[in-house]
Amino acid sequence: MTPIETDVRDYLVWMRVHNYARTTIAGRVRYLSYLTRFLHEREIDDAGVVTLEVLLDYQLSLFTYRKRDGGPLSFSTVNGQVAVSAGGREKSPPLGPRFRLSSP
Repeated sequence: MTPIETDVRDYLVWMRVHNYARTTIAGRVRYLSYLTRFLHEREIDDAGVVTLEVLLDYQLSLFTYRKRDGGPLSFSTVNGQVAVSAGGREKSPPLGPRFRLSSP
């Protein structure tokens, strides 16, 4: 398990401990798995090296992604995935205390 996968697992435990709804947690599992896959493809396995530039690249990849029917993801889907990846509204960062955005 990579450090980022450990951080994601710890974050999901944090959500359960704080009584987040199962559907909310399921959505986070899905969205964070997309982000984890994106980072793995770029050989990024530590949340400490995720920068704003990396998240902007992720956002662009979501924007250019096409569904099976050829259509783009909806704005709300892209917005939701990026918000979860960047920390959303929670008091805890999405990938644990080591996750800090830094400008390049």
